[in-house]
Parts: sequence; C-alpha cells; structure tokens
Amino acid sequence: MNTVCIEDATALALIYNYEATHSISKMLRHSQIQKFAEAINFNLQQLSKEIWPMEDADSIYFNSQDEDGNWYSILKPDLDIEKVKHSYIDTGSFYLWVASQMPNALEKINIESVNGKMKKIEKERQKYLSLV
Repeated sequence: MNTVCIEDATALALIYNYEATHSISKMLRHSQIQKFAEAINFNLQQLSKEIWPMEDADSIYFNSQDEDGNWYSILKPDLDIEKVKHSYIDTGSFYLWVASQMPNALEKINIESVNGKMKKIEKERQKYLSLV
C-alpha cells in the first residue's frame, strides 16, 4: 500500500483551507499539515485503495519560517485556484480526494464539509470576566 506524499497533502490542505476561509487564508502550519497527511494515510488503509501522486503539487505553494521557528506552507499569490482544483480533480487520484475529505482528516486542519462546501470550524471562544 502506498501513502500520500507530503506535497500532495500540503496542496490539498491549502486548497481546502482557502475554500473554507472564503479566499482569505492562504497558509497553514506544517504541524497541521503533517497531522492531515497522517489522517489521509489512515483513511487510505481503511479503504484499502492505492493512490498515485498528483503532478506538480509543490508548484502551487512555498514554505516559509517565522521568527519563532514555526514553518508554514503558503499558496502562491498569483495562483488560479479554480484552475488548480480542476486540474487536480481531472488528473489526481479519486481515492486521495475521498480520503482527504473524510471528517477525521479535515478536522486536523480545522475544517468541516457542510453540504459539500468547506467551512472553517469555529472554536468556542471563552469569555473572561475581569474584576477591576
């Protein structure tokens, strides 16, 4: 059984995040992407399906590090996201798409699929009462 390569997982995670944030967020932490890739691999094992790598997955993003040493993957600014999505659907592995859109994988990047649309999971915000 082959596994998803990190470039494919990164490309998919960035595309899903971009859709879920309505074209606002173009970046994710590497730690989130690694967990996403692990969930995809788990799902592929459960499905007992073979996949093949997507072509040029790493050409849609670049990696950067912040001053605290955290690594991020960022969609390229001039990217035509609709063209990339159609290209991946047409040339990518169907089972990779299925495995990556399962709830256990999407939750690793704080996304859920609602009626076929990607949506950011809103974490409950705690309110604090300040006594002055």
